[in-house]
Amino acid sequence: PRLLVNPLDCRELGLSPGEMVEAYNHRGSCLFYLEESHDLPRGLVAAPGVWWAYLSPGGRNVNCLMGDDLTDLGEGSTFYDHRVNLRSPKQDIQPSTSKIDHVYLTELFQQ
Repeated sequence: PRLLVNPLDCRELGLSPGEMVEAYNHRGSCLFYLEESHDLPRGLVAAPGVWWAYLSPGGRNVNCLMGDDLTDLGEGSTFYDHRVNLRSPKQDIQPSTSKIDHVYLTELFQQ
């Protein structure tokens, strides 16, 4: 998973493109590979796409940073406007090695 960040924010935080960063808030934390983007204003980050948690580094994905609030129109998920902080991971975290029963998942999605 990648996290887009303004280059000036990266420099201010001492973070480099391609390195793994931890995004965290009061709900949880997850890991991303940092990518600089001049398209984003300072102070804003974007996580395009969502990886399955079991495939994400550390076994958690961006969903752990979000609340369960619903939108006013349609009562959909609020995949926006969530505050996060960024830092280098506390430890060297490898991709998840959790064992998921792929047969079960295949059967589940075929129902």
